[in-house]
Amino acid sequence: MVEFRLLGPVELRARGDDPVDLGPTGSERYWRRCWSTPAGWCPPTRSSTGSGQAGTWHSLGYSHEQLGAHARAVTCYRRAIDLHRRLGDRYREAETLDRLAGALLAGGDRAAARLAWEQALDILDDLAHPDADRVRTRLAGSGGISR
Repeated sequence: MVEFRLLGPVELRARGDDPVDLGPTGSERYWRRCWSTPAGWCPPTRSSTGSGQAGTWHSLGYSHEQLGAHARAVTCYRRAIDLHRRLGDRYREAETLDRLAGALLAGGDRAAARLAWEQALDILDDLAHPDADRVRTRLAGSGGISR
């Protein structure tokens, strides 16, 4: 079990953008509730921007992934992907699909990981983005179809 202690006011930033509103920052009770829930996340508030919410879910997914909580990471990444799709942010969608695939693979779901990498690759190829080669390599390494 991971224990967190709030040392002072908290301000998070999504990829260097404006601060992300995660709720009543500085409220120890809020943060304790977030980290002690079965799902283990702090939902962004309605006042957050769509991009900020998506970035927050991505960051929470990454945190859970680094802690070995792969199921929680998958849930957070999927929420971020949904928000990126609604916003039409195809690059961030692909980036998060790549992270999702890693969490799925670490959690033992190789088929779902390959599917997420294939979706990420399709987007990156459409965008002619150089990250497509990295995802293509990961997909080939997971036993996926080589493209």
